Amino acid sequence: PLDIGQSITLGNALRRTLLSELSGYAVTGIRINDLKHEFENSNQIREDTLEILLNIKEIIIKGPIFLRNKNLKSKIIIMLNINGPAIITAGLLNISLKKFSDFLNILNPSLYICTLTSKCKFHLELDIQKSKGYKIAQKSKFINLQASMVPIRPHTVLIDAIYTPVKQVNFNVKKINDTKGNIKESLHINLLTNGAITPLRCLKESFKLLLELIFPFFLDSSFLTLYEKFKLKKLKTNSTNLTLNNIKISRV
Repeated sequence: PLDIGQSITLGNALRRTLLSELSGYAVTGIRINDLKHEFENSNQIREDTLEILLNIKEIIIKGPIFLRNKNLKSKIIIMLNINGPAIITAGLLNISLKKFSDFLNILNPSLYICTLTSKCKFHLELDIQKSKGYKIAQKSKFINLQASMVPIRPHTVLIDAIYTPVKQVNFNVKKINDTKGNIKESLHINLLTNGAITPLRCLKESFKLLLELIFPFFLDSSFLTLYEKFKLKKLKTNSTNLTLNNIKISRV
């Protein structure tokens, strides 16, 4: 139970952290055959390029929250080469993704991407990166310079990336009574994710991020002086006290 007014304070902090601070994996760049831009279409593909980009943005990639492999901290490039006619789904990219790490996996392998209508060679490359929140695609000078120096390489089409695994967060406050009959508040959080991470894990990670944000204030010398005075006063009254040394933060 929380005191009156504390539920809204805690709920707003958790909601903003869940929506903007949690990290995830997303596709940031796409290369299809020899297409130069997203408005150019291929006669061998049933869908237009814009529709293919929208389908690829729906790919959900599950991976570790904390990266220990240095190769995964940079951009991951996965490729698909197939001969038509064929139906292209996200599951065909899983084989290339497994070459980088066993922890990376596509959660929706049945996701439809496009259809090859004739006998042709289909080449697809995806750039996968790990970050947080939502980022708008911006063409960098390095990509334009690389395209001019290596004209054989297909042109990269950048797309907006949704990294956060949280899709929706809502909370409501209810009045309750504690064991002594006092009026308290309870915080109820409704959390919807894309499946890459469980809602409980999202809450734990958001609490850790908030603790990392607040904990440096405990290292201030003036705060520690006041805290020690409060600690001695509590010890004199023979009441229970929680020190910073007793707090253990573990990675789940």
